[in-house]
Amino acid sequence: MEKKRLQDVTDYKVMSFKEACDHLNWKLPMSPFGDIVGNCGCGCELKFRMILGRNYLMCPKCGRYMVNIFSPVCEEVKQRTPLDANDFNFEKDANGCDRFWIAKFDGFDHGGIVTDKTKVEENRVIPKAAFVQKPLDEGITIEEITELVGRLECEQVIPIEVQANSSCAIGFISLDAAEELDYDYDNLIRNVSEVIEDMDNETEYGNYDFDGFPVYIGY
Repeated sequence: MEKKRLQDVTDYKVMSFKEACDHLNWKLPMSPFGDIVGNCGCGCELKFRMILGRNYLMCPKCGRYMVNIFSPVCEEVKQRTPLDANDFNFEKDANGCDRFWIAKFDGFDHGGIVTDKTKVEENRVIPKAAFVQKPLDEGITIEEITELVGRLECEQVIPIEVQANSSCAIGFISLDAAEELDYDYDNLIRNVSEVIEDMDNETEYGNYDFDGFPVYIGY
């Protein structure tokens, strides 16, 4: 049976480990083996233990991440059935390394080639509150908590839950932002409610500006 092209199963650019690191502005060793230490463009030190099966790496501060496309946690593929690496031909980068990683962060041109323009802008707007939408009968995972807190790039956060008719938004506000609002979240809750109650109010990447108060709302 003729092998398929791996790029065809996702709208995101499939990269090698080195290309994904460049895309995220991560400074890491080129080969993802053993214990690796490096730095993220946000200033956070990165430490990963590349044990067998490790296929998801995320900066704990800013939330930039890379994922192996064959990982069961990869949500960027078009099909929901697990992918078998034996079914695909692998493209290679300039160093001859296989491309099977996806790098992701808001503001990237995920589908284009890796250039300076696709990297994170260091002057990007950092949200003061970050939420994930959930059904009313679901909680939030440890992985989601880590991602949301990382987006805020702060030392302390306060949890917030916004309930709508059929869903809710669970998340956090930075302590500094809470103090800025005098711990009065009424306007924030109203604005978030308007988003989760009407899909027409959603933005493509989940970034919102509520009267100068930047907020992230994801899924």
